[in-house]
Amino acid sequence: MTNVPGASTGDFDEAEDALAAALKEETGGLTETARRSLFRRLLQSRSLATTAAGVILFAGFSLATPLFLTSDNLLNMVRNITFTAIVAVGMSYLLIAGEIDLSVGSTYGFLTMVMGILIVRAGFDPWLALAAVIGLGVFIGFINGLIVTRIGIRSFIVTLAAWRWSSPTNFRSMSIPPGPSMT
Repeated sequence: MTNVPGASTGDFDEAEDALAAALKEETGGLTETARRSLFRRLLQSRSLATTAAGVILFAGFSLATPLFLTSDNLLNMVRNITFTAIVAVGMSYLLIAGEIDLSVGSTYGFLTMVMGILIVRAGFDPWLALAAVIGLGVFIGFINGLIVTRIGIRSFIVTLAAWRWSSPTNFRSMSIPPGPSMT
């Protein structure tokens, strides 16, 4: 062991004893001020607040009704969330890029309506109708993207026009009457 000039072995022992005594005096918890600061930071965290609200709602509904935690209900919730989650992932990319797409909901509804028409009225195979609808969705997105990037019109204006064009109110006459298996 090398000696530090001006320091004796007793100095290190005294420092170690002082540190051990300070650690023993520590209460092990946070001081009141630190606790308040931590609580305030946790409340200001948007993601933590959202997660906590979701957990509280889930627990509340679980206690309120016996049917909430059944496998059928949980599977149904996952199935319903899936469609929204797929659209939300795409919208997240747009929002991160500083853009916005106002037409996503009406285009989604329009494409769903087109798929129903292709299957019920035109007699398409559902898988072929799905491929056609995906192609139409890509085409609509491609046109919106070209107008924004090549012509230079703001995405807000372009997607507002696409929203108005693909709004279901424009296609009221195209409603699908119930078929024989639906009555």
